[in-house]
Amino acid sequence: NEQSYVPYSSTALADAAGTRRVLFFYANWCPTCRPADADFQAKKATFPADVTLIRVNYNDTETDAAEKALAQKYGVTYQHTY
Repeated sequence: NEQSYVPYSSTALADAAGTRRVLFFYANWCPTCRPADADFQAKKATFPADVTLIRVNYNDTETDAAEKALAQKYGVTYQHTY
């Protein structure tokens, strides 16, 4: 399922509304996040059909205001948080 692991956007979050959504707060410089990202990409076809894992950039060069607000909303203070 190509839509089971997707980068964050407001559209991606809305499109996944009918599934269990898991937010993975990721940073492109994080030595723990990069292998986890690669593993999720490789195994996304094995995710249950009713689960969507959404990668949210946290405090990196690709983080936008919406992602910062999402982290604040959920009290996320560290990358590699689900």
